[in-house]
Amino acid sequence: MASFIGIVNFSDEARWLYMTESVTDLLGYEPPELIGRPSLELVHPDEFTRVKKLHTYVLSFIIIFFFVEVFGGEWNCVLIVGVGTRSKLTRLLLSFIYA
Repeated sequence: MASFIGIVNFSDEARWLYMTESVTDLLGYEPPELIGRPSLELVHPDEFTRVKKLHTYVLSFIIIFFFVEVFGGEWNCVLIVGVGTRSKLTRLLLSFIYA
């Protein structure tokens, strides 16, 4: 099983602030290709509403599954473990683990 760690902000778009180099092994993108871009643009259309709603809630700890687009157009299942809070922190630490 492969994984990477990413940090997104709490803007409506959940823009990428940081991710480990292993993102390339999982999503096919180099970190500079994603930094500053909305992370939600990679979420599968069938999952978008649910994932967007989860992003807008106050978070302290969350575990969710959804599908993201891999470079080249394929869809892979991802598990996200997140910690953070919208009221005090400006970032959400995400650990992405592909099944």
